[in-house]
Amino acid sequence: LAIPYFILPAGNIFQVLECAYNDFANAQQRFDIVSEFYGKQFVMFQSDTPRTLDEIVAEEPSKKKLIIQHLEEQIFTLVDKTTVRLSLCHRLLKDYICHCDTDQRTNLIDSLKDRIPELVHTPDGAYVAMKCIWNANAKDRKLIVKNFKDLAAKVAMEHYGHRVLMAVFDSVDDTVLINKYITSELSNEMSKLILDTWGEKVIHYIVHPRDGRGMPKEEIELLKEGDSNPFSKKEKKDRYAEIYRHICEGLYTYIAANMESLIFDQNRSKFIAASLETTSNYDLFDRQVPAEMRKQCNEAIAEIAKQEFIPMDSQRLHLIEHPAGHFLLMAVLRCDKSLPEEQQLSVELVNSLGKAELGSWICCNKGCHVLLKMLQCGVDIVRQKVKEAVNMKQLKEYTCRGATLLVQELTKI
Repeated sequence: LAIPYFILPAGNIFQVLECAYNDFANAQQRFDIVSEFYGKQFVMFQSDTPRTLDEIVAEEPSKKKLIIQHLEEQIFTLVDKTTVRLSLCHRLLKDYICHCDTDQRTNLIDSLKDRIPELVHTPDGAYVAMKCIWNANAKDRKLIVKNFKDLAAKVAMEHYGHRVLMAVFDSVDDTVLINKYITSELSNEMSKLILDTWGEKVIHYIVHPRDGRGMPKEEIELLKEGDSNPFSKKEKKDRYAEIYRHICEGLYTYIAANMESLIFDQNRSKFIAASLETTSNYDLFDRQVPAEMRKQCNEAIAEIAKQEFIPMDSQRLHLIEHPAGHFLLMAVLRCDKSLPEEQQLSVELVNSLGKAELGSWICCNKGCHVLLKMLQCGVDIVRQKVKEAVNMKQLKEYTCRGATLLVQELTKI
C-alpha cells in the first residue's frame, strides 16, 4: 500500500489511494501510507508500530522541520484540487496544522478559508476546520462564515461537522454575519435539526454553550482549545446572547406548535426543558426566553395537561405519568420561582385546568409530586387553587410518598 515518497498522487490516482487508506488498510498500513508523505528523512523512523506525528516529533524533535517542510510541499498541491475533500488529505492537513509555525499556518488558512465546508465530514477535517476558524483573522473569518451559506443545516447534522459550527459560535465576533449566513438557516430548518442527533446538539449549544448535560467533557475540552486565540475580542457572553436572540423565534415557535409530538413521540423532553430553563450559575450568558414565546410554550403544555387523566392508561400515559412528560413538568415548574407571575407554568396550569382536572392528579404518586412542585414554586393564587382542587379526605387515604408530602405541604396553607 505504500507509495514512493517522491510521487505525489493526483486526480484518480489519489482517489485510489484514498480508497485503500479509508476502506481497506489496517492501522499499520495507514501509518505506512501517511509516513510516505513525511519525506526521505522519515526512513529512519520506520517501525512496525503505528505512531502519530506527535509521537514521532517527541522522539526526534530535530527532524520536525524536515517533515513539515516536505508535508508543506505536498499539501499546497492537494488543497488546490478536489482531493481536499478526502480523508487522507484531512489527516495530512491535521498533521501539518498541528506542527507548523505561525506563518505556515497563516498561509494554510489563506489556502483553505473558502473551502472549509469541504473538510467537515471527517474527524481530522473537522479539527482542521476548527483550527482555521480559531486562528483566522477577522477578515478571513468573514469569508469562512459566508461559505456556510445554504450549507449550515447540513453541516449541523454532520457527525463531526457540527463541532465546526460550535467553533464559529465560540470565536467569530461578527454575529450579524453569523446570523445572516448560519443562524437564519438553522432557524428555518428547526424541524429537521431538533429531530437529528447532531442538529439537536447544535441548537442546544446555542441555548446552553459548553453545557456538560448536552455534550461530553471531551468535546468541551476540544472547544476550549480555541479560547486563547488572539483574534476574538468580543465578550463571550455578548456573542452567545446575540446568536441566541436570533434563533429564539424559530426555536420556541416550533416547540410550542409541536409540543405533544416532541414529548411523546420524539423523546425530546430534556431538550424542551433545557430550552425553557431560566439562567443559572452554569450558564455563560444571561439567557432570557422572550415572555410571549414562553407563554406560548406554557399554553401548549397546559393544553396537553387538560386531557382526561386515566391512571395507568394503556393507550398512552397522561402527561403527569408519562416519564418524559413528568420530567418536563417538574423541570419547567422548578423555574417558576425566578419568573414573573405571567410567565409561570403553574399559573397557566391553574388557569387552564378546572378543579376536577387538577384534583384528579392525586390518584397517582407522580401527580401528587407535580401538585407538590406547584405549591413549592408557585405564587399565592396557585397555592390557593391547588388547595381548593384537592380532596384532602381522599388524599389522606393514599399511602404513596407523593401523597404524604402533598398532605404535609397543604396543611401549611
